[in-house]
Amino acid sequence: MKTLITGPSGFIGKSLLNQKFDGEIHTLSREPYNSDRKDIHQHYGDLHDKDILKKIGKLKFERVVHLAWQGLPVLTPDNNRLNFNLSKHFLECLIDSGVREVNVSGSCLEYGALSELVDETTSGVNIGDFGETKLELLDYLESQHIPFRWFRIFYAYGPYQHNNSLLMHAYRSAKMGSSFIARETRDSRDFIFVSDVARAISMLLQTKGAFGVFNIGSGKSISIGTMVNIVNQEMNVPLLTDVQGLDSLKANYNKIEQACGWTPTIDISEGVSRFLQWVVMNEN
Repeated sequence: MKTLITGPSGFIGKSLLNQKFDGEIHTLSREPYNSDRKDIHQHYGDLHDKDILKKIGKLKFERVVHLAWQGLPVLTPDNNRLNFNLSKHFLECLIDSGVREVNVSGSCLEYGALSELVDETTSGVNIGDFGETKLELLDYLESQHIPFRWFRIFYAYGPYQHNNSLLMHAYRSAKMGSSFIARETRDSRDFIFVSDVARAISMLLQTKGAFGVFNIGSGKSISIGTMVNIVNQEMNVPLLTDVQGLDSLKANYNKIEQACGWTPTIDISEGVSRFLQWVVMNEN
């Protein structure tokens, strides 16, 4: 199947390109990026650019995997609205050109302030602007009557994560010989290693008839302090105390497991260790 992937130079996109794909693979990014794969056709341009959208439309893709969201980790209403408009217009162009299926990255922030195990039918509460904007894009997709997958990704971490991430702060502090002090060490998240996310997307793409919304998370609640302490332990830095986690949002991933057999395979200790190895190898 002829596939277009947006956001290939991003955190999740880089990991996704390490997965196996059937058919012809194209990517669209704002700037050139390095890739070890020689079988990928790279296209460059901005989603604002009408000419690039015309070019993409003429290539007659059968499938699109839309991961791009400009400006992350900025989640301001202005940036959210900009990305909604860009994404909606981009998907409209692809659908009008005859694309057969659409795949888009969502977010666990669509569940808002819930602190419980959730499945894909759970309605969120006190949802922030970013989560509401993602849900608005999902509503648009559902109205198009085209097969789609919506990857509701929980707190992904790992190589190529942005410099202001929790793990990067923890690493920089530990390198200086002291622990990173987070605001709320007991706050917890459902952390999921980025290669597990990429594998989930890849497996769903290869599963005929598996469409709809899919949670992609570990199903486990890990406190911020615990994650920082894994870094500290790896780097021989004194550990934080009082890191017992509070109740938090967690993914019920039964739907994706039943659809394609995916389950997370990399636990938090192994994932943080892999991240640290990557940082050390690439920090210069």
